[in-house]
Amino acid sequence: MEVTAEALCKLCKSHGYYSSPELNERLHVVAKGFTRIHENAMVEFTNVSACWLTDNALESLEGLQHLIALRSLWCQRNFLLSLSTHILGGMQFLESVDLSENQLTKLERGCLPPTVTTVIIQRNRFINGLEDIWPGLENLTELRVLDCAHNRLEEGPSTEAFVFTKLPKSVAILNFQGNPFRETIRGYHRQIKEAYPKISCIDDVKVMD
Repeated sequence: MEVTAEALCKLCKSHGYYSSPELNERLHVVAKGFTRIHENAMVEFTNVSACWLTDNALESLEGLQHLIALRSLWCQRNFLLSLSTHILGGMQFLESVDLSENQLTKLERGCLPPTVTTVIIQRNRFINGLEDIWPGLENLTELRVLDCAHNRLEEGPSTEAFVFTKLPKSVAILNFQGNPFRETIRGYHRQIKEAYPKISCIDDVKVMD
């Protein structure tokens, strides 16, 4: 089933939003069984800043690039296989993305714009470890929240370099619960606290002064 402009307008009306696409600032497309987005479905939704696409069956976000004012995206529990750079990478205002519980195996370089400060990618399929994640995060110089819980991130020099040295000093919340490396690094919490002076929460546990 395809997301079309007509379907989006009907959903907006059902949520008490505007019938004119350009007047809407939110899109709720939750648990509707959609498998793809028509290439022109979102062209007229030029003022949408928050979009919920959770609990569908989307394999791609192709078509989402037309939401030029987007700031927050929730796309948990779909079937996303990849994230092409031209979809989100060119967005000028995007700040937060939740791509948890999909089938992602890699974050391509430039797939997220440098404006992003929150990345939630729990329960995906990064089978080659951090090498599959870092390219997509490398340009996020203002990153504050990174949640990679319950993936398959293994122990190794590249893992430790990623966790303790590569991320920007702006990081305040980190979550690596459920990853194999998490249980093998000595002084895990201490090293994170030393590496990131603004850290306030590690693996869902508040950092105490």
